[in-house]
This record gives sequence, C-alpha cells and structure tokens, in this order.
Amino acid sequence: MTLNVGLLQILRYLGNGGIGSRYIADSQSGNFEIQNNRIALGDNFKKGHWIAIKGSDFSDGVYKVVDDLFKLGNGTDDKLVLEDEIFTGTIYRLRLPTDLVALAQEFVDWHNNPANKPSLLQSHSVVGQYSEVRATTGGGMGEPLTWFSLHKKKLPPRQPFNDVAI
Repeated sequence: MTLNVGLLQILRYLGNGGIGSRYIADSQSGNFEIQNNRIALGDNFKKGHWIAIKGSDFSDGVYKVVDDLFKLGNGTDDKLVLEDEIFTGTIYRLRLPTDLVALAQEFVDWHNNPANKPSLLQSHSVVGQYSEVRATTGGGMGEPLTWFSLHKKKLPPRQPFNDVAI
C-alpha cells in the first residue's frame, strides 16, 4: 500500500464513504487529460498539493502533485503509473493537515509490515458443527480488529455524511 491509497482509506473512513468538505480547499470541473502521469490543472494547484480525481474511467483517487508540470505521484516513492485517458470530471484540491498525512503514513507502515500487526486470530468452535477464526478488539464488543479500531482515538471525528464519494 502506498501513501495515497492509505490517505484515501482514512478520508473515506472519516467521511463515511467519501471525502468530507472540511478537507476540500477548492475544485475544478471540466474535461481533463492524463498523459504520462501528468494532468493539466489550474493556477490554484501547486507542487506538493494533494488532489482527488473524480469522474475518471481509470484514475479516481487521491494523488500528490510532485512537480510544477503537474506530474502525479503516490506520496511514497512516486513511481505511479496512471492510464492515459481523457475524461470529464472534477479535480479537488485537498486541504490535509500534516498530522492526518502522518497518521496515513502510520497506517501504510502498519499495513505493509506484518510484524507491526498484533495477532489477528481468535478461534471459536462449536462441537460437531463448525469452527471459525476471526479477529476482534476484545472487551466484549466483538468489533473486527482493524487498524482503525486500534487507532480510533488518534483519528478526527467522523462526519455524518459524505460530501464527495470517491
């Protein structure tokens, strides 16, 4: 998993499936072309900005603008390969707090390194019926054990509705 994928997962979690308006600085709608990992954007988009693409056939998601010629990257190693395409959609310039990006990097590190994960297995069996293994947070809640359940206290509050489903 790369940083852009981790950020999208966290933003979807916080926005109940989409990116909340509190993380959108502005947007640009119209016809766009992605060619050689580059996309033409307006003057309000700069190197270092995180953007979200919506309406593309192949490239909906979150990306980092890695140079002044609007090359898109994944925020990790920027070895991103996007399909060349022309589409009508919207590009959102995101306003992401540095602590949220750092938390997303923590999520990516946790996801990519099995040694960082606690044991995700708990066993349950019914004699002669079946047996299953599942992960839970314990404490009688029965909630699945995920990165989000382990780091809930670090995350900003969730929004009641998603604003931009990506």
